[in-house]
Amino acid sequence: MKTKSLFFSVLSVLICLSTISMAQITIHVPGEYSTIQAGIDAAADGDTVLVETGIYEENINFNGKAITVKSYYDPVTPDSSYIYNTIIDGGNPIDSTRASVVTMEDGADTNCVIQGFTIRNGTGSKYGNFLLGGGINCYGGGKILNNRIINNTVENDEWAGGAGICAEGFTSSHFIIRDNIIENNNLRTDSTYMAYGCGIFAYESHLIIENNVIKSNHTEGRPYGVGLFLEKCYGSVKNNTIINNTGNNTSGGRSRGAGFYIVNHRPDLNICNNTITNNHLNQTTNTYGGGIQVLNTGGFENNDILIDGNIIRDNSSKSGGGLSLIEIYNITVSNNVIKSNGVYSYGGGVLLQDYNKEDRDECIGIGTSINSNDKLKRSASFLPVLVNNTIISNSVNYYGGGICSFMNDNEFIAFNNIIYANDAGTDGDEMYLYSNCTANLSYNDIDETKIGGSGTWTGDHNILVPPGLQADSIHLFESSLCIDMGTDSLELEGTWYFAP
Repeated sequence: MKTKSLFFSVLSVLICLSTISMAQITIHVPGEYSTIQAGIDAAADGDTVLVETGIYEENINFNGKAITVKSYYDPVTPDSSYIYNTIIDGGNPIDSTRASVVTMEDGADTNCVIQGFTIRNGTGSKYGNFLLGGGINCYGGGKILNNRIINNTVENDEWAGGAGICAEGFTSSHFIIRDNIIENNNLRTDSTYMAYGCGIFAYESHLIIENNVIKSNHTEGRPYGVGLFLEKCYGSVKNNTIINNTGNNTSGGRSRGAGFYIVNHRPDLNICNNTITNNHLNQTTNTYGGGIQVLNTGGFENNDILIDGNIIRDNSSKSGGGLSLIEIYNITVSNNVIKSNGVYSYGGGVLLQDYNKEDRDECIGIGTSINSNDKLKRSASFLPVLVNNTIISNSVNYYGGGICSFMNDNEFIAFNNIIYANDAGTDGDEMYLYSNCTANLSYNDIDETKIGGSGTWTGDHNILVPPGLQADSIHLFESSLCIDMGTDSLELEGTWYFAP
């Protein structure tokens, strides 16, 4: 019996070692196969297709295989020349309706990896009335690491999205998008159709989007999230630089989010430690959220969202220059620097708003049905909270230089914030509260005489002193009179709100 057991044990080990060995096969391009696609076709799950420097004029498809396709770039000993000189150019597709440079679908998950390439000149893949995914088109999951995704252009008479990356899935899908440069991509639609996420378009998935540079992307038509568009997503967006993205709204309808746009988020979405600067939507039409726009069309009211530690500055739109929050509860906005954003109409720094019938009647997201719950507050766990933010030097032609609230019959809470040196051309340099709006304002550095509008506010322990900010607008000098003037927690109507 012992001999037999030993035999089977050794046999099992040999089978396991054989399986591991098979899972580590590396296929070389062009050494063994002249094209990347030929290498993929020869690969099995677990294999690596390793690509030498060169220009590969092809459009590749993983065909559902759990493989890694990579250049010689090694993140352990990084040499970015491998990224810049290993190029997949999708400018001459065999089928113009399947013209994404890289396609990962048909069973793709995070075992599908694309790493270390320049990916350029894709024009997207057709799905009914949608054209999606110029550079990389993923469905179901994937890892997108250390790539340079540039100069992809998606143009469609109807809906379009993801000129750089399209990451579409279902609730259990997972995407990791890390350490990429997503730059100079273009998205264009007819003016009556939405253009979703020029840099990254993500739909109904768990996401880790981190350490990317998303810059100088441009949308024409009806922009929704020029840098990023996230719908029904959860996970984290952190440590990204989102800069110089622009959108030109050529329609008479609304447009949202030059930096990025979030709609109907799933539970526990964290937007943390990003730098969101110099993103712009044209101010002559109904544009919202130069930096970030978050919108909840109903039915997602108990899904928490955290916006923390971001630098949001020098962005512009018609309303909500830095941050625009529409019909949002269970949101914490904390530890952000919201500075030098500018708008034409409402909320140079921050806009809070309930949306009206006009908003409800238009299609906000991809096939989203808009619920008719008039007051999400009734079923939300807590009110919108702004805490520990620095909101300074923002400007608006009309109302609410720092903060503007149009939250009819609803309330938000702001404590431990520096709201200072903002400017409004008409009313409310530091804050504007529209009729029937209420706010609890406590422990802030704010000039209470510069709170405008006919709304009401309660609270105490506010001060008015020069904040003593260092050049980074984040840290205070040791001599600042704001130090130790805040509070660790605030109780309102039986609910405790805590400073992070």
